[in-house]
Amino acid sequence: MNDSIEDLASRLAHRGVKYAFGVTGSGPSLALITALDSRSVKYFPAAHEASAAIMAGAASAVTGGTEVSISIRGPGFANMLPGIINNCYENRPALSISECLSGDVPAWRAHKRLDHRALVEPIVKTRTALDDVPRSLDAVLDYAKEETPGPVHLDLCARTSRDDSVRAPTPTARRHRDKSATNALSLVEAAHRPVVIAGSFAARRGLADRLASLQLPVFTTAAAKGLVD
Repeated sequence: MNDSIEDLASRLAHRGVKYAFGVTGSGPSLALITALDSRSVKYFPAAHEASAAIMAGAASAVTGGTEVSISIRGPGFANMLPGIINNCYENRPALSISECLSGDVPAWRAHKRLDHRALVEPIVKTRTALDDVPRSLDAVLDYAKEETPGPVHLDLCARTSRDDSVRAPTPTARRHRDKSATNALSLVEAAHRPVVIAGSFAARRGLADRLASLQLPVFTTAAAKGLVD
């Protein structure tokens, strides 16, 4: 994926993109910001994703180009929508880019998944995805400025890694998992005041009810929306 992001940054710089605005993430969006910076595309952090989209639209009006706003997926992308709508009404050909989850990511790993297509299609002229950049980016950026100018969108989708694919565990992996579970239970049984700290995946893997039934304090991460006793 890093090669795809480097290629996207090169293509945007070659098209004359000068500025990017956004709320920095820690995954593909951060990699893109870094790649753009190395190609002299100036990045400005914003306090809110909608502001970033509006700033990209205003910069596009000034430079005559197609400037960029960047967000993470989920709430970050949703926050960006009012700014994209503003660019639609103001006929500003800005490019919004957001992290996303590809359709083949298993549901239990699909943290903060949103239907980007359903949300953004009514307010952009067209959209594309990272995997299609070599074929589509020039056409998308041209279309943003043709006829009645307006915003366009690019989904910065991550490909599913081999570890994400849904498949039966190997005997070795199963033994490792069983050993880990046994070790964890031994620690709990030997503890005088045990506490279980579970990540958000635990709730999505169907463990919420089992954790809730334990006669000991149970905590989950905030994003899991589980219990805090």
